[in-house]
Amino acid sequence: MLTGERGHYELAAGHDVAPYVKAMELFASQGGMLPEQIWDGPETDGWRLGMPTGAAMPWCGRIPSI
Repeated sequence: MLTGERGHYELAAGHDVAPYVKAMELFASQGGMLPEQIWDGPETDGWRLGMPTGAAMPWCGRIPSI
């Protein structure tokens, strides 16, 4: 969600938002759902950097491709 919020800020400032959209596409599940939490630490116990932590995926909706 914060990646999307930052993308909104960059869009309002007239900057390129492609990196933020791409990041959100990579975070999304195959069904287009966004996880509530993304793992941001070292890989451990099967958790990988930038992947969902196993928390709920409430941010529904497909993210359009650029």
